[in-house]
Amino acid sequence: MDAAVILVANYGGSGFFYELTALINDGAAFHQTNSLELGDRVKIVKLRIDQGKIIINMLTHGPNDPSCCPSKKAVLFFKLRNGQLSEIK
Repeated sequence: MDAAVILVANYGGSGFFYELTALINDGAAFHQTNSLELGDRVKIVKLRIDQGKIIINMLTHGPNDPSCCPSKKAVLFFKLRNGQLSEIK
């Protein structure tokens, strides 16, 4: 089976930068695709794969939210095309 993975990076500051990547199973090993940025200090509520689409329910920052506390609901959709992960609308 293939997998969708959330990566989180911190470079020593206050930010926590979230990315989505996919791991493709060729039967012998996993290969990582490109990574797509999801944002700084977002909150991932749910990650799922449904009918070939990766779907992320998350909270991102609204116009008046402090950096610590995202409150704006978002649903993002992604798909693999020719081995590359891309967002679909």
